[in-house]
Amino acid sequence: MYEIITKFGYKMTLAEAAELQPILKSYSEKEGELSAERVLDVFREQRVNVNGRLVFNNIEVIPDENRFIFHFKKDGEPLVRSITAEGPIEAALMLMREIGMPVELVKYRQLVVPEKDKLWAGRGLSRMLLKAGDVEVEGRGVSSDTLKANMRALFGGVNLLYKKA
Repeated sequence: MYEIITKFGYKMTLAEAAELQPILKSYSEKEGELSAERVLDVFREQRVNVNGRLVFNNIEVIPDENRFIFHFKKDGEPLVRSITAEGPIEAALMLMREIGMPVELVKYRQLVVPEKDKLWAGRGLSRMLLKAGDVEVEGRGVSSDTLKANMRALFGGVNLLYKKA
């Protein structure tokens, strides 16, 4: 899989860049020439901490019970679900199956937001390559809390795979 590196140090696949191109074109038709910072804002909106059918709110961890309590919305409905699993990513994958949005974790990476990104520099950046059927997407999540960054990446990737009809 080929990747390009943006001016701000983010890596993006060529497929992601191709998906963003018409979105950026639409913005530039309304706003005129886009600055690098505006392009970064659009990238964040479309590819990082992506909300859609799912909105991640919080996760509670009960370590003695290997239990994870998810607070989120699905299609606008607030939900709380408790899942018992060995770890939070496994619990989140089980949750996705339970709510009818199954995904497979193909690859996972934990990084730090590049220093060139003045808004989020130094925060945890989770990248999760997820698959549903024959489609793969990369979910990205950012937070000063790596657990929340992981959950945002997973929920965001699921949103990219299961878009509203």
